[in-house]
Amino acid sequence: MSWSICPPRGNARAASGEIEVLAEVLTAYYREGEGGDSEIFLLEATGDVSISSPEGTVYGDKGQYKLDEQVFVMTGDDLRMEGEKDRLTARDSLEYWEAKQQAVARGNANAYHEDKHIRADVLTANFFEGAESKMEVQRIDAKGNVQIRTKTDVVTGDQGVYYVDRELATLTGQVMITREKNQMNGEYAEVNLATGISKLKGAAPGSEKPGRVTAIVLPKSKAKLDPNAPLDSDEEEPASQDTSGEETPQAGGGS
Repeated sequence: MSWSICPPRGNARAASGEIEVLAEVLTAYYREGEGGDSEIFLLEATGDVSISSPEGTVYGDKGQYKLDEQVFVMTGDDLRMEGEKDRLTARDSLEYWEAKQQAVARGNANAYHEDKHIRADVLTANFFEGAESKMEVQRIDAKGNVQIRTKTDVVTGDQGVYYVDRELATLTGQVMITREKNQMNGEYAEVNLATGISKLKGAAPGSEKPGRVTAIVLPKSKAKLDPNAPLDSDEEEPASQDTSGEETPQAGGGS
């Protein structure tokens, strides 16, 4: 891979193929390559950094491009990757894997696709070549404290996958669906982000061990009470339901 760098300081620019790096300062590290020629193995960028590719543009304060791994790791404040329809943000680091066509956001990661939103500890956006040869996000893998919001529900779980073209997300592990004061718990959920309808099951499809779905449902009139107001002594406690059925009634839907 051949890089051109000019100038190294002050509006510095490095480019190779469809990759362009802009920063206040660029530092290239060389080693002896095949045939005795010098080659760049590490490129460091500092100050108002951006890296552009067909997948989008990554922004941050400081970045390193490791040529052997073909990965650019961005750190600093306001970490984000912006594309035509998608936006990815992170707190700790944002990686762009050129060969894998992946972007990985770490630490309070958020992904936005049009009006859809998913957050987790780690998000991995997988790209593919769509219409007119444009790179588009096809799938987002989520790990750790996953949260998806619809118009009516908040769905959380340990792991999740968002299938962008199908507008469908699946969550596994300690899944909880909350709507107003009502709550349902299980191990697997499907969330249709187009309709806002969520389905909860006691176990993931194909699981050999059946699971249980539990629900806490408040009467509608009580769901709207001031949560800070004390309960009267003669007021009924919330109803708690436990069912071993494979699937709960659908939650969510229109407002």
